[in-house]
Amino acid sequence: VVNDRSTNIDYTSSDGRVNKLRMEKKKVDAGCTSTFLNETKIARLEEVGFSWGSNKGDPRWNEHYQELVEFKRMNGHCNVPTGGIL
Repeated sequence: VVNDRSTNIDYTSSDGRVNKLRMEKKKVDAGCTSTFLNETKIARLEEVGFSWGSNKGDPRWNEHYQELVEFKRMNGHCNVPTGGIL
């Protein structure tokens, strides 16, 4: 698949796919339901050893996570515009 029309993701690069999955997982962790990633898909990825990254101890990651949680609280969704500032 070169482009997933349901998510408009370019899958020609594995880096793009991995980064998108990690971003979507962050949305799931923040309580968003408007993502293509669900608990079943998360479990399947974890079964094969997918790494969600090790940035959770990073203060900047935590800061951005809290910004996403606040964005969802204020807007009711996690669809931050591309290039958008939380």
